[in-house]
Amino acid sequence: MGFVFALFYPFLIIIYALLAGALFASLIVFINNMRNGVANKWPAKNLVGAIIAGIIFVMALTTTMIVIYHTTGVFSMDNSPNNSSSVDAAIALMAMNL
Repeated sequence: MGFVFALFYPFLIIIYALLAGALFASLIVFINNMRNGVANKWPAKNLVGAIIAGIIFVMALTTTMIVIYHTTGVFSMDNSPNNSSSVDAAIALMAMNL
């Protein structure tokens, strides 16, 4: 398992970097369009740009949360052990006590 994770780890870093870049780039574009839109009394190009950048930001944020959820298990509420041999050992010990 550790060998597979060691091979997959650089790809995780690249995926996280790309998602962070998409988040920051879309947020910067969104803020810039909002600022220019308020200053210019909301011309169509600023309004459309703000809407598109906002949609991209929400999609990038959602994708980032999904990737973090599936790769790290940070948000997992499962308390069961993942190692099946330790589970088998615990069951064997409980059977001996009975």
